[in-house]
Amino acid sequence: MRVMKIPVSFVSDHVEEKMEELRISLPHHVMCASHTLNLLATTDAIKKIAKSLSRMHHIALGKCTFLWNASRRPHSAKKMKLSYPGVTRWNSLYDALGQVLKHNEKLQAVFSALGTKIQIEEAELEYLREYLDIMRLIATSIDWLQGDGCYFGLLLLILFVIKGKPDEMESKVLRRCAPLVTGLKVSLENRFNKYFSLSAEVNDAIWLLVHTLSLK
Repeated sequence: MRVMKIPVSFVSDHVEEKMEELRISLPHHVMCASHTLNLLATTDAIKKIAKSLSRMHHIALGKCTFLWNASRRPHSAKKMKLSYPGVTRWNSLYDALGQVLKHNEKLQAVFSALGTKIQIEEAELEYLREYLDIMRLIATSIDWLQGDGCYFGLLLLILFVIKGKPDEMESKVLRRCAPLVTGLKVSLENRFNKYFSLSAEVNDAIWLLVHTLSLK
């Protein structure tokens, strides 16, 4: 039996080519996933909120916006320091809402100290708590994906963990945000179907990662 010898230079070139392909393709997957999760948290969530949660959502966020605007004024900032959410980053809205809820017990006093008759109702606080609980894993995942050292294996793990979140939330008694959970579950399946079904494109990236690591 004749064994064909493959030149070492060919193997080295092939490995180098695969390594370069890995560096190009995997970050692309990660960046696309991060952007898609942002769309899930903004475009898709807002569409679902607009159908059944619009009034509660806008009233609650309107009162939070009042606090954010007040906290930017030097005199008002002494009563409560809050971060103003950025326009382009949904994560900053998530973080800003979390800050408001941390001051839950002080909110009514702060509104009064600011000289307004506005008061935030318990139903609105409950809505915000449920909203943040539902969106927490998405916000955390976006932070991970936008950080350094996020590889394709971690991306897949993150997506499959997120996929289980709606089922977990559906098992809870949600008084305000149940429709949001249902909507996000459908959107997640639609937007990340190629990952959950392990399409040819995704399998190629997995093979490339495993093959390259095996060469080290």
